Amino acid sequence: MVDFAMDIYKTLYQTEDVPQDMVERRADVVARLKSLEDAAAPLVAFLQNPAAVQELRADKHYNLQMLNDKYQVQQIIAYCGEIICF
Repeated sequence: MVDFAMDIYKTLYQTEDVPQDMVERRADVVARLKSLEDAAAPLVAFLQNPAAVQELRADKHYNLQMLNDKYQVQQIIAYCGEIICF
């Protein structure tokens, strides 16, 4: 989205230069994305393993405990982008 805003700025002002605050914002967004990807990696790896997914049960408390115990999944990324630690 930041890249899109930068492209719009370049088009509107017919320039290849963008304001420094846009460049800094892009760097912040990329760093945040990398951080969230790293935090979600254990959960993504679990979900890509069909045998592991079959271990899930209807009991969400069991599932959270099992994920923490067997797969060291310590953080779940919520839709809002905040990290919820269990």
